[in-house]
Amino acid sequence: MNILLVDDDRFIIEALREKINWDKLHIDIVYVAYSLTQAQNIIKEHPIDLMISDIEMPQGSGLELLSWIRNEKYDIKTIFLTNYADFNYAQKAIELQSFEYYLKPINFEKLELIIQKAIGKIENHSLNGKNDALLQIEDNFWYDYLRKPQLSRIDELENIASKQDFILKKHQYFFLAVLTINLNEEDYSAEIPSWTSQLKRELQRISQPSYKLISLFKMESQVDQYVCLFRVDSSKRSDKCPHLTQQSNN
Repeated sequence: MNILLVDDDRFIIEALREKINWDKLHIDIVYVAYSLTQAQNIIKEHPIDLMISDIEMPQGSGLELLSWIRNEKYDIKTIFLTNYADFNYAQKAIELQSFEYYLKPINFEKLELIIQKAIGKIENHSLNGKNDALLQIEDNFWYDYLRKPQLSRIDELENIASKQDFILKKHQYFFLAVLTINLNEEDYSAEIPSWTSQLKRELQRISQPSYKLISLFKMESQVDQYVCLFRVDSSKRSDKCPHLTQQSNN
């Protein structure tokens, strides 16, 4: 993980470099910039995960820097250091989704704890992002396969999965269901979210540890029928299948 320190005060930069235990925090590289422009050039050329920045700088503020980071779609957690307890600064920092707004003088032990919390958030976000990506790959695989089902040996199915960067594990159990919903014309108004998204959200909400929804889509040849595929945890499997509760919208 890499961090960028941004401050026009070289003494502050050196104090941060020397008094924070970066090895303990598992920071690989500490980059340094003394202006907005230098910081932008470093971000363009190197992967940065976390930034600690002053707000008031003569050639462009830390708030301007974070605004540029957001506009350029860089995913960088930011901790602001400042001498100014200014409400407008704090409000703008919140709007730009900064992680922390910390007033100088610096208590390095406290700042190190803040950095540690920021790193924890970054790691959790990265893990969740990877899990979401894997779930999407699995969803895509079953969507493609179930729309045009055909009998396949397990090795053939594994080969199809591998071509889509999905690992199909052996000895897995699945539960396939087709749901029919009787809808009226008014149920399709523009103000109502799609029924596919509503069904998916509801099934995910009521899912049990033993049954996990992994794919859901509307059948092309049927008006109100939806295919739902659940992955079954054989170690927790019971005779009870997931069930829908009927809800009325008033």
